[in-house]
Amino acid sequence: MTIAVAAVLGVTAAVALRAMRDDGGGGRAQGGGAGGSGAVSTPGASTSPGATGSAQPAGAGKPTPQGPPQFIEQTAPSGDFWSGLAHRCNLPAEETAHLQFQYSVTTGDQYPDDDVPPGKARIGYRLKDEDPGLDPYYVSVAVKPPHELDAQGRPTARGNNRQLGFMSKVTNMYAPGQTDWKYFTYPDDFTYRTGDKTLAAIPLTRDPGEWTVTYRHVTTVKDYKSIVCDGFMAG
Repeated sequence: MTIAVAAVLGVTAAVALRAMRDDGGGGRAQGGGAGGSGAVSTPGASTSPGATGSAQPAGAGKPTPQGPPQFIEQTAPSGDFWSGLAHRCNLPAEETAHLQFQYSVTTGDQYPDDDVPPGKARIGYRLKDEDPGLDPYYVSVAVKPPHELDAQGRPTARGNNRQLGFMSKVTNMYAPGQTDWKYFTYPDDFTYRTGDKTLAAIPLTRDPGEWTVTYRHVTTVKDYKSIVCDGFMAG
């Protein structure tokens, strides 16, 4: 197990524990390590600049939504890509995550167990320590295959996938408990939404290669910012 944070967390031997850091080169701070390693990551105090300016503190200047949408809608091309060679994403976060934000991406092909069997991935997040009195903070997770999908949700030959990919439902990070892990299993908890259709997520083996995972802070169905990008190898 790799341990590189001051705080101690109980994790299994298959899980690497890392601190998310500023890479010093303008790229997004990453915690995924070798991709799908089950890394649990916490952000540091420093941030990288956003794609269109400096990263802003999570929720700064944003109205508190009255209630979350079930899913977010894509309004512009998504240029986030995770590299299995570099073990990092190509773009910086658009917004700074809470300093206590932790996330985990685990693939069953690399570390199979009862919770994450082969052919599936488990993606989670939480706050490491309680921070009482915060307004609701809504998060959606997108899992993007290497190739773009057609209208039937099938992978095409078009690489450099600029779609959001398969989406989880929007959830409040602070409920029911801030420090409780919120987990999603791919493909079970993800869908592809195109037009008026909602399609089941494809198996990981349908599109082998570098899969990208993005966590997004959601204000409205069309207003959301990336806070973390990671990824894993499939197939």
